Amino acid sequence: RKKAAMLYCSLEMFINWLEQFPYFYGLIVSRMIGGITTNLLFSVFESWLVTEHRRRGFAEEKLETILRDSVILSNLAAIASGFLAEFLAVRFGPVGPFEGAVACTAIALVLVATMWRENYGSDVPGAQSVRGYMSSAFETIVTDTNISRIGLIQGLTEGSLQTFVFLWSPALARFAVNAPSNVVGLDGNGEPAYGLIFGAFMACGVAGGLS
Repeated sequence: RKKAAMLYCSLEMFINWLEQFPYFYGLIVSRMIGGITTNLLFSVFESWLVTEHRRRGFAEEKLETILRDSVILSNLAAIASGFLAEFLAVRFGPVGPFEGAVACTAIALVLVATMWRENYGSDVPGAQSVRGYMSSAFETIVTDTNISRIGLIQGLTEGSLQTFVFLWSPALARFAVNAPSNVVGLDGNGEPAYGLIFGAFMACGVAGGLS
């Protein structure tokens, strides 16, 4: 799992480096790799945390607190990242946020490489092959309807979210053409301030989660 987390960081750095160049096929490749990194993001880090927490013998009720606080901090970090991205875009141009993402992910890579211990979800490293894990996971999904339904709901939710991610910026760009010049959310060039708007999206998500 440590290696998988490091792979995530490395791939994310490559994606954000690739997206700095105006090549259509490069963007397609980056989005394909992005599918891999999204799966790693939503599985590897929490899996490592849960296993490490139990390996060290900490109380189970503290795990719930850690996961809760991590969600809160993640949302706050997402809000801050929107404002940071807008600052970098104003300072360094459209590639600024991608360069900032490479730098931040490089820091995460160093922290994982130097501070994490490896764990495998088992007391015996390498006790089961990758194929064995995949077969076990598939059998669980097929035999447990609760797991399969959760997976279906999660897949549909993520699909709708990715559709929104794909469409929201061009939709705002079209609206900005006829928007008054003094409207909130436009930058100095009359284009949508995407970083600030993203930060506002994340703030709304936090507010919804607390309600």
